[in-house]
Amino acid sequence: MSEDFFLIGDVIKDVLEERQLFPKTLYGTWEDLVGKETAKYSQPRRLVKGILHVVVTDPVWKHHLELNKEEILEKLRKVNPQKPIKGVRFRIGEIKKEVPLVEKPKGGKPKRKIQKSKRKVPLRKLNDEDREVLKKISDVELRKRCRSLLKRVR
Repeated sequence: MSEDFFLIGDVIKDVLEERQLFPKTLYGTWEDLVGKETAKYSQPRRLVKGILHVVVTDPVWKHHLELNKEEILEKLRKVNPQKPIKGVRFRIGEIKKEVPLVEKPKGGKPKRKIQKSKRKVPLRKLNDEDREVLKKISDVELRKRCRSLLKRVR
């Protein structure tokens, strides 16, 4: 007897999409707006005062999106005519998985906080060879930074 287990969140998402009880959000339709390939390399992050901020992986994709900005704006306005988007800004950055789109109200705090992931690298102890190399560096500030880097190298 084989039993299949499903996450309740996935089941709810499937039911809502099937029945279309709620329209897709702006964030959920990004792939539909720009295409599957472009969506791999870009991600909407926040909507502030009618400006959609989008993170793009590299300058080539940023340029591509800049060239298609008017077309994207037109599609965005069709998706959500109640809240027209005035503009789109692209910046180069890291694409993160499952980042919520945050709409910042005027003069207030965001509705949801974005949790920043800070991965701390465990520090190692410096060996004699490391200390000898550091002694040879005469600049105090440079020596400090090198020591910090050496502690993080495995």
